[in-house]
Amino acid sequence: MDKPVALITGGASGIGRATAQVLDAAGYSIALVDLAIREIEAVAQGLTHPSLALRADVSNKEQITAATGQAIEHYGRLDALVTCAGHLELVSLRDLSSETLERMLAVHLNGTIYSVQAVIGPMTERGFGRIVCLSSLAARKSVVTHSHYAAAKAGIIGFARSAAAELGPDGITINCILPGAIDTPMLGTLSPEERAAMAQNPVGRIGTPEDIAHAVKFFVSPEASFITGATLLATGGAYT
Repeated sequence: MDKPVALITGGASGIGRATAQVLDAAGYSIALVDLAIREIEAVAQGLTHPSLALRADVSNKEQITAATGQAIEHYGRLDALVTCAGHLELVSLRDLSSETLERMLAVHLNGTIYSVQAVIGPMTERGFGRIVCLSSLAARKSVVTHSHYAAAKAGIIGFARSAAAELGPDGITINCILPGAIDTPMLGTLSPEERAAMAQNPVGRIGTPEDIAHAVKFFVSPEASFITGATLLATGGAYT
């Protein structure tokens, strides 16, 4: 198949789903990875180009490696990886249990690393690859009850910067996007007052999943071939 192929983790909803739709419109075949198999099957059915839904837990190295292998076997190539898988458990530092911390690190940080490890072999063989890792403004901004989430997301930035130096000679770029407040299911429990507070940025609104998806589209495009190890703040101008 001559269409470029993107593998997207966390593709069932929010930024992952929007990224699948934006890259599909750009001509990509899509492999969606998520634990919510029915949801990613529904997303896949709504895409124009060939798509594949694969159930896997990104915090399990064997599962994400197997899913990546299935995608490559199906399409015969892999051009881009976008790591969107994540979850949010807010708790104060005083009340943070080891189980909650380990779960947060496993999904966000370990899951990102395992996903990247799964694709670098095939990408190196082709001498080409585009990797985009979703971090968060929380990695840079002080937010109460986010300490464990911020630690995991900050780890992604450090990982990607070092990985960029290692993977660049093989034709692989890796960059991070730090979304601010984005209107995803994670914000579904917020009150109108809380949503209004999150919209207090220079742009004057909460971001959409498509705002982030279009940033992903840039990083996987030929126009971004000289950019690697970068961190893009997509926050509506909210930095502190």
